[in-house]
Amino acid sequence: MALRDVGTNALRVGVIVAVLVVVVVAGAFAGLQMGGDPPEEGGPTPIDSCTVISDPGAYELTGNLENRNTGTCIRITASNVTLDGNGHRIDGIGSFGSGGVIVGSLDSRTENVSVSNATVTDWDDGIRYLNVTRGRFANATSANNRVGLAVLNGSGVTISNTTAAANTLYGISVTRDSRRTLLVNNTARANTLFGIHLVGTGGNTLRGNRAVANEYGIALIDADRNDLVRNNASLNRIAGIWLSAADRNEVIDNYVSNRFYGIYLADRSTRNLLVSNRVLSNAVGVRLVESQRNLIERNRIARSRAEAILLLSSDDNRIADNRLANNGRKVVIRESTNVTRSGGGNGSSEALAGSIP
Repeated sequence: MALRDVGTNALRVGVIVAVLVVVVVAGAFAGLQMGGDPPEEGGPTPIDSCTVISDPGAYELTGNLENRNTGTCIRITASNVTLDGNGHRIDGIGSFGSGGVIVGSLDSRTENVSVSNATVTDWDDGIRYLNVTRGRFANATSANNRVGLAVLNGSGVTISNTTAAANTLYGISVTRDSRRTLLVNNTARANTLFGIHLVGTGGNTLRGNRAVANEYGIALIDADRNDLVRNNASLNRIAGIWLSAADRNEVIDNYVSNRFYGIYLADRSTRNLLVSNRVLSNAVGVRLVESQRNLIERNRIARSRAEAILLLSSDDNRIADNRLANNGRKVVIRESTNVTRSGGGNGSSEALAGSIP
């Protein structure tokens, strides 16, 4: 299969399927109740069964919750809640529409909820934050779910030091106009489609994450003005960092090494900055298809089996001061106009400033 054709059709089908199967788990948790003994004075409330947390306060798991056959195991509807999993497991049976930990609801906004130190496995949605402001999820694992961890219509949610592995669609997903989400020091590994997935959202920051051995490492779809800084997107089957109809994002100082594409822009992605990335041992280092007015500057691109930089039907882009070494071909430009190059041993048409036209 030619490199020009790899991934685009399959990816679009995958996105359509993924969107169709997004299910908002609402209700269906009759019979759930608070478990455990009363808390010691001033201590967290113990939880030893699936439950609804509807009052503010501190809570903690006292043991594993295994093979739970319920719509939602832990549902948090109150603001100002802290849940410490104490390293325990919240495990389901993989039922469609089920959820391991669901924070918030469609009806109202929930604020200041923190969940940590838990392993969530075998649910449709492992963890979901819905309409949550200033939420936190940290030091946890979400594995073998359909979606590992999802933030929908969130504001100021932080996901840190968490592993999302072997989920059948996405590892970590940020969607529905979520803003100011911070993903820091997470690992998204061996998820079937996307490691980290942003759709229809902007103003988010991804820093220091590892997206490895997925179909696509980090994907931005109709996602604008996000910052991707110092992430590792490697060993992914199609692309490390993939932007589709995504504008004004900053992709800076990332490491990408993948089977086919290092950094891949498509579907009229415009005005993105690709700066100071290490793009090593891909088939194509940086690939643009029908994407305009992007800046490709000061990247180190080496050991690409085909092209270091490939532009297809992509006008008005700037390529400046990249370091290219041991690539099959350096810069290949096809059916693209007004592409300006300088530095990097590839000739120059004019000196470039570090800005997007």
